[in-house]
Amino acid sequence: MTAASTPVVEQFYERYDSIASGLLGAFVHSGPGARQAWPLVPKARLRRIWQDYAATGFVRDERGMQDIADLMLDNALRLAANTLLAGHEQEDPKEFADRLGFEWTPELDERFGDYILGDDGRWRLSDYAVKPLVELALKLFAEHRPEAQLQLVDRMLSITHARGDLAAMFVEGGSRFLSELSEWRGEAE
Repeated sequence: MTAASTPVVEQFYERYDSIASGLLGAFVHSGPGARQAWPLVPKARLRRIWQDYAATGFVRDERGMQDIADLMLDNALRLAANTLLAGHEQEDPKEFADRLGFEWTPELDERFGDYILGDDGRWRLSDYAVKPLVELALKLFAEHRPEAQLQLVDRMLSITHARGDLAAMFVEGGSRFLSELSEWRGEAE
């Protein structure tokens, strides 16, 4: 990933490298059959913040919104790293791992697909959504106003909702929950 150089962009890509390095470290030190840890946005908290915002026009649970923003940001970066390491990007996985201080051996390359399998048996990667999610994640990283964070999270979830398998990588209940939330929002308007 490359982008114009500003302090915020540099900090964002430092966070990406940190997420990718942690992901690689956990993978390299895992045994055969291990699966990648993948936290999800808690649907109850997201629903509560969403409903409160719809009723009041502002986010009262600022800490909760920040936690959700951080999870969305980190999962977008995990998805980007997984997609790259699985060989679905132009950058070479071996060069990427080497840059982060890891040796990407043929054995690791062969095992990585099993490691990134989700509970649904699908790989946690995306050829479709990485670019728009990372672009929104950069905006989310720079944003500190909870109402604006909620709007960016909404845009990210809209991208994931278009593909049900992606929604399940970001929020508990996946696409089904997002459909329920969407229907509720429609009724509230």
